[in-house]
Amino acid sequence: KQAGQKLALPTERSTSSIPRGGEGAVNWEYPSPQQMYNAMVRKGKIDPNTGEEIPEDAVESMVFVHNFLNEGCWEEVLNWEQPYTDKTHVVPRLLKFTGRPDQLSPRARWYAMLGKVFPSYFSGELPFDRHDWVVLRADPMSGDPENPGFKKVRYVIDFYGGPDDEDGFPTFNLDVRPALDNASNAKDRFIHYTRPIMQEYFGESKDSSK
Repeated sequence: KQAGQKLALPTERSTSSIPRGGEGAVNWEYPSPQQMYNAMVRKGKIDPNTGEEIPEDAVESMVFVHNFLNEGCWEEVLNWEQPYTDKTHVVPRLLKFTGRPDQLSPRARWYAMLGKVFPSYFSGELPFDRHDWVVLRADPMSGDPENPGFKKVRYVIDFYGGPDDEDGFPTFNLDVRPALDNASNAKDRFIHYTRPIMQEYFGESKDSSK
Protein backbone atom coordinates (compact mmCIF):
# COMPACT_ATOMS: atom_id res chain seq x y z
CA LYS A 1 0.00 0.00 0.00
CA GLN A 2 1.36 3.41 -1.00
CA ALA A 3 1.91 6.18 1.52
CA GLY A 4 -1.18 8.35 1.46
CA GLN A 5 -3.28 5.67 -0.23
CA LYS A 6 -6.75 5.68 1.32
CA LEU A 7 -8.45 2.75 -0.35
CA ALA A 8 -7.28 -0.84 0.19
CA LEU A 9 -7.02 -2.40 -3.27
CA PRO A 10 -7.07 -6.15 -4.02
CA THR A 11 -3.67 -7.81 -4.38
CA GLU A 12 -4.85 -11.00 -6.08
CA ARG A 13 -3.80 -11.52 -9.69
CA SER A 14 -5.91 -13.21 -12.35
CA THR A 15 -4.52 -15.60 -14.95
CA SER A 16 -4.92 -14.76 -18.62
CA SER A 17 -5.65 -17.13 -21.50
CA ILE A 18 -2.33 -16.13 -23.10
CA PRO A 19 0.42 -18.79 -23.07
CA ARG A 20 3.76 -17.42 -21.95
CA GLY A 21 6.90 -18.09 -23.95
CA GLY A 22 9.91 -19.83 -22.42
CA GLU A 23 10.70 -23.21 -20.91
CA GLY A 24 8.08 -24.64 -18.58
CA ALA A 25 6.00 -21.55 -19.20
CA VAL A 26 2.46 -21.11 -18.01
CA ASN A 27 -0.07 -18.44 -18.92
CA TRP A 28 0.63 -14.78 -18.29
CA GLU A 29 -0.80 -13.26 -15.13
CA TYR A 30 -2.46 -9.86 -15.10
CA PRO A 31 -1.44 -7.23 -12.53
CA SER A 32 -3.56 -6.90 -9.42
CA PRO A 33 -5.34 -3.59 -8.81
CA GLN A 34 -2.71 -2.72 -6.20
CA GLN A 35 0.11 -3.43 -8.67
CA MET A 36 -1.64 -1.28 -11.27
CA TYR A 37 -1.98 1.52 -8.72
CA ASN A 38 1.72 1.26 -7.78
CA ALA A 39 2.71 1.42 -11.44
CA MET A 40 0.61 4.53 -12.05
CA VAL A 41 2.14 6.22 -9.01
CA ARG A 42 5.62 5.47 -10.38
CA LYS A 43 4.64 6.95 -13.75
CA GLY A 44 3.23 10.09 -12.12
CA LYS A 45 -0.36 9.37 -13.15
CA ILE A 46 -1.52 9.32 -9.53
CA ASP A 47 -0.48 11.57 -6.67
CA PRO A 48 -1.07 9.42 -3.54
CA ASN A 49 -1.34 12.57 -1.44
CA THR A 50 -4.16 14.11 -3.45
CA GLY A 51 -5.47 11.26 -5.61
CA GLU A 52 -5.57 13.64 -8.53
CA GLU A 53 -5.86 12.59 -12.16
CA ILE A 54 -6.96 8.97 -11.54
CA PRO A 55 -9.16 8.25 -8.48
CA GLU A 56 -8.25 5.22 -6.39
CA ASP A 57 -11.74 3.77 -6.74
CA ALA A 58 -11.35 3.70 -10.53
CA VAL A 59 -8.31 1.41 -10.51
CA GLU A 60 -10.24 -1.87 -10.30
CA SER A 61 -12.32 -0.89 -13.32
CA MET A 62 -9.13 0.04 -15.18
CA VAL A 63 -7.69 -3.40 -14.45
CA PHE A 64 -10.85 -5.02 -15.80
CA VAL A 65 -10.65 -2.99 -19.02
CA HIS A 66 -6.91 -3.68 -19.30
CA ASN A 67 -7.48 -7.43 -19.04
CA PHE A 68 -10.45 -7.34 -21.41
CA LEU A 69 -8.47 -5.51 -24.08
CA ASN A 70 -5.49 -7.84 -23.78
CA GLU A 71 -7.72 -10.87 -24.20
CA GLY A 72 -9.14 -9.23 -27.32
CA CYS A 73 -5.64 -8.59 -28.63
CA TRP A 74 -4.71 -12.22 -28.17
CA GLU A 75 -7.82 -13.36 -30.03
CA GLU A 76 -6.76 -11.15 -32.94
CA VAL A 77 -3.23 -12.57 -32.83
CA LEU A 78 -4.61 -16.13 -32.87
CA ASN A 79 -6.66 -15.21 -35.93
CA TRP A 80 -3.54 -13.99 -37.74
CA GLU A 81 -1.59 -17.07 -36.64
CA GLN A 82 -4.31 -19.58 -37.55
CA PRO A 83 -2.81 -20.66 -40.92
CA TYR A 84 0.46 -21.53 -39.16
CA THR A 85 -1.29 -23.17 -36.22
CA ASP A 86 -3.26 -25.35 -38.65
CA LYS A 87 0.02 -26.53 -40.21
CA THR A 88 2.03 -27.15 -37.05
CA HIS A 89 -0.76 -27.90 -34.56
CA VAL A 90 1.20 -25.85 -32.04
CA VAL A 91 -0.43 -22.85 -30.39
CA PRO A 92 1.66 -19.66 -30.47
CA ARG A 93 2.96 -18.06 -27.28
CA LEU A 94 3.55 -14.51 -26.17
CA LEU A 95 7.24 -14.02 -25.40
CA LYS A 96 7.20 -10.38 -24.33
CA PHE A 97 5.35 -7.09 -24.74
CA THR A 98 6.30 -3.44 -24.68
CA GLY A 99 4.07 -0.43 -24.15
CA ARG A 100 4.90 2.45 -26.50
CA PRO A 101 2.10 4.97 -25.91
CA ASP A 102 4.20 7.95 -27.03
CA GLN A 103 5.35 6.40 -30.33
CA LEU A 104 2.83 6.50 -33.15
CA SER A 105 2.98 3.57 -35.53
CA PRO A 106 3.34 4.47 -39.22
CA ARG A 107 -0.21 3.29 -39.88
CA ALA A 108 -1.68 5.31 -37.02
CA ARG A 109 0.12 8.38 -38.34
CA TRP A 110 -1.16 7.69 -41.87
CA TYR A 111 -4.75 7.22 -40.68
CA ALA A 112 -4.55 10.52 -38.79
CA MET A 113 -3.42 12.28 -41.97
CA LEU A 114 -6.23 10.66 -43.99
CA GLY A 115 -8.69 11.85 -41.35
CA LYS A 116 -7.76 15.44 -42.16
CA VAL A 117 -8.12 14.94 -45.90
CA PHE A 118 -11.12 12.57 -45.90
CA PRO A 119 -12.96 13.24 -42.62
CA SER A 120 -16.06 11.46 -43.92
CA TYR A 121 -14.16 8.17 -44.19
CA PHE A 122 -11.48 8.42 -41.50
CA SER A 123 -11.95 9.78 -37.99
CA GLY A 124 -8.40 11.13 -37.69
CA GLU A 125 -8.43 10.14 -34.02
CA LEU A 126 -5.06 9.07 -32.63
CA PRO A 127 -4.74 5.82 -30.67
CA PHE A 128 -4.66 6.23 -26.91
CA ASP A 129 -2.07 3.46 -26.55
CA ARG A 130 0.27 1.24 -28.51
CA HIS A 131 1.81 -2.12 -27.68
CA ASP A 132 4.42 -4.20 -29.46
CA TRP A 133 4.04 -7.92 -28.78
CA VAL A 134 6.66 -10.53 -29.69
CA VAL A 135 4.94 -13.84 -30.42
CA LEU A 136 6.61 -17.23 -30.70
CA ARG A 137 5.32 -19.08 -33.77
CA ALA A 138 6.11 -22.78 -34.15
CA ASP A 139 8.67 -23.24 -36.94
CA PRO A 140 10.69 -26.47 -37.28
CA MET A 141 13.20 -24.63 -39.49
CA SER A 142 13.86 -21.89 -36.94
CA GLY A 143 17.46 -21.49 -35.83
CA ASP A 144 16.67 -19.39 -32.76
CA PRO A 145 18.96 -20.80 -30.04
CA GLU A 146 16.90 -19.24 -27.23
CA ASN A 147 13.59 -20.59 -28.52
CA PRO A 148 14.32 -23.75 -30.54
CA GLY A 149 11.49 -24.72 -32.83
CA PHE A 150 9.93 -21.26 -32.71
CA LYS A 151 10.20 -18.07 -34.74
CA LYS A 152 9.80 -14.60 -33.24
CA VAL A 153 7.07 -12.49 -34.87
CA ARG A 154 6.51 -8.90 -33.77
CA TYR A 155 2.97 -7.58 -33.70
CA VAL A 156 1.95 -3.92 -33.51
CA ILE A 157 -1.27 -3.09 -31.68
CA ASP A 158 -2.96 0.31 -31.75
CA PHE A 159 -5.74 0.95 -29.24
CA TYR A 160 -8.52 3.34 -30.24
CA GLY A 161 -11.45 4.62 -28.23
CA GLY A 162 -14.85 4.20 -29.84
CA PRO A 163 -18.24 5.82 -29.25
CA ASP A 164 -20.27 4.84 -26.19
CA ASP A 165 -22.66 1.97 -26.77
CA GLU A 166 -26.44 2.21 -26.32
CA ASP A 167 -26.05 1.70 -22.57
CA GLY A 168 -23.51 4.50 -22.26
CA PHE A 169 -20.47 2.27 -21.84
CA PRO A 170 -17.25 3.05 -23.72
CA THR A 171 -16.17 0.90 -26.63
CA PHE A 172 -12.73 0.20 -28.03
CA ASN A 173 -11.22 -0.69 -31.40
CA LEU A 174 -8.07 -2.77 -31.73
CA ASP A 175 -5.79 -2.60 -34.77
CA VAL A 176 -3.65 -5.74 -34.53
CA ARG A 177 -1.23 -6.79 -37.28
CA PRO A 178 2.26 -8.24 -37.81
CA ALA A 179 4.91 -5.55 -38.04
CA LEU A 180 6.44 -4.95 -41.46
CA ASP A 181 9.80 -6.29 -40.31
CA ASN A 182 10.30 -8.73 -43.18
CA ALA A 183 8.83 -10.06 -46.42
CA SER A 184 7.04 -12.92 -44.63
CA ASN A 185 5.04 -10.52 -42.46
CA ALA A 186 4.26 -8.33 -45.48
CA LYS A 187 2.96 -11.40 -47.34
CA ASP A 188 0.81 -12.41 -44.36
CA ARG A 189 -0.72 -8.95 -44.22
CA PHE A 190 -1.46 -8.93 -47.95
CA ILE A 191 -3.14 -12.35 -47.81
CA HIS A 192 -5.05 -11.51 -44.65
CA TYR A 193 -6.46 -8.25 -45.97
CA THR A 194 -7.24 -9.48 -49.49
CA ARG A 195 -8.76 -12.85 -48.58
CA PRO A 196 -12.27 -11.45 -47.81
CA ILE A 197 -12.28 -9.70 -51.20
CA MET A 198 -11.15 -12.85 -52.99
CA GLN A 199 -13.80 -14.91 -51.23
CA GLU A 200 -16.55 -12.44 -52.03
CA TYR A 201 -15.76 -11.87 -55.69
CA PHE A 202 -14.02 -15.08 -56.73
CA GLY A 203 -15.44 -17.64 -54.31
CA GLU A 204 -11.99 -18.51 -52.95
CA SER A 205 -12.02 -21.15 -50.26
CA LYS A 206 -10.75 -20.30 -46.81
CA ASP A 207 -8.37 -23.26 -47.09
CA SER A 208 -6.80 -22.13 -50.35
CA SER A 209 -3.68 -20.81 -48.63
CA LYS A 210 -2.82 -24.20 -47.16
